[in-house]
Amino acid sequence: MLISDDYFNSNKFRNLLQQYEASLESGSPAFMDADDLTDIADYYQMTGDNGRAEATVDFALRIYPGSLFPLVFKTRKALDNKNISLAEEYYEQIKDKNAFEANVLHAEIILCGGDMVAAEQELLHIYENLEDMDMDAETDDFCFCAAEMFFDRNEGKHASEWLARIDDQEATDVRELRGKISFLLERYKEASDIFQRLLDEDPYSEYYWNMKSTADYMNQDYESALESIDYALAINPDTPEALITKANTLFTTKNFEEAIKYYRKYLQFAPDDDFAVINIAISFCSLRKTEAAKHFFCWLIKHADGCNPKNVLRAYQEMALILNDENNVDEAIRFLDESKKYGDDDTETEIMKGHIYLSNGMVNESHSQFIKAFSMSEDYHNTLIKIMMSMLDCGCYDSVYDIFTKYRNGHKEGALKGGFGYMAMCCMELKRYDEAKEYLKLAERICPEELRIAFYNMLPHDIQEKDIFKYITNKIENKEL
Repeated sequence: MLISDDYFNSNKFRNLLQQYEASLESGSPAFMDADDLTDIADYYQMTGDNGRAEATVDFALRIYPGSLFPLVFKTRKALDNKNISLAEEYYEQIKDKNAFEANVLHAEIILCGGDMVAAEQELLHIYENLEDMDMDAETDDFCFCAAEMFFDRNEGKHASEWLARIDDQEATDVRELRGKISFLLERYKEASDIFQRLLDEDPYSEYYWNMKSTADYMNQDYESALESIDYALAINPDTPEALITKANTLFTTKNFEEAIKYYRKYLQFAPDDDFAVINIAISFCSLRKTEAAKHFFCWLIKHADGCNPKNVLRAYQEMALILNDENNVDEAIRFLDESKKYGDDDTETEIMKGHIYLSNGMVNESHSQFIKAFSMSEDYHNTLIKIMMSMLDCGCYDSVYDIFTKYRNGHKEGALKGGFGYMAMCCMELKRYDEAKEYLKLAERICPEELRIAFYNMLPHDIQEKDIFKYITNKIENKEL
């Protein structure tokens, strides 16, 4: 079941949790019903304390064997771990299989077993025959539970369809779930608008402010995201969700000093979050505080087994670049060789080796590495783009211009799907402004994401993707380069 953070922050729940934890300390179990104990388990799970969550549910089942919600919790946990047979065992222990939550849970087991059609058909059968079935459920409650289930399994389209079957579309929980589904479907502006309307009715909801700020961030409306986050933090300055969203927004808008402060605050609550650690390290790099950056990169390398491999790979790569800047080429190459354990494509590693050699004037060695990258690449075009980026970074503008021009002439018009943003930057460096404008137009139409990367150092921190083309074009027209 979806439970908002506002409930967990309410006095009612806090008193319940305090009563439960006090009973554990005293050794005399508190008298609570199974639903309350499951809410406490949900809270522990949300805060990352999985051991206490499991212990709480097991305690509930010792007192109330066969109880619905503790077994729903354990069944869904088994599904999260892709253990379908264990999920089925827990489901079979439920006494009240006529409960609509149990029926939706059975459909969820089918869904997680890989049969979306059968799961949908089972739910539709219940929905169409709800009045004739011996089931204590209103139609809206059943539809909401089904929508919730599909949402939890990242099936936004089906979740939206089930939510639309509810008669009372203005109910708060329905609108809240609609906002989450819109977010899941990447309709971020729609999600932000939904949570704004909910905030108009409940302006002190920390949960709604957090959801709106995250939607605004994903919609690249960073000003609104920061405003929403500040409201959430005003309500509760120790909210990890708000702290990480603010840190990420400040990081994205290049306010690295402030980003580091909020990442550090967030890490007090989640000290092993390697995504926060890598962003702190990159922030220090951007501020040219390489010794501080190295500390965090080395932490990732040291704790590699518990981190996302992509973040560990990035740490090795960034360390190699730092070592290269310190004129330690051999050690930089060693770090890149070590990084191969954490990537699934060695092409990028070979390109980075070529970059290091090229930045040190070792042209023959860099050429060999770039050729090697091409030989092992399964995506020739993407490999060429990455090599172009390396060469541009090393100031080889004439070479990049010649290479891409020949490459483009060898393809039919409209065949290429990238590279135009980097060529626009290359042409500007070569003062070929008319060609730069043509490449800018192509990039805006075909690969707009390249413009933010290629012109990163030129762009204002808060510019939205849709405004980048006009901003750079105006710079050319006004000769402000």
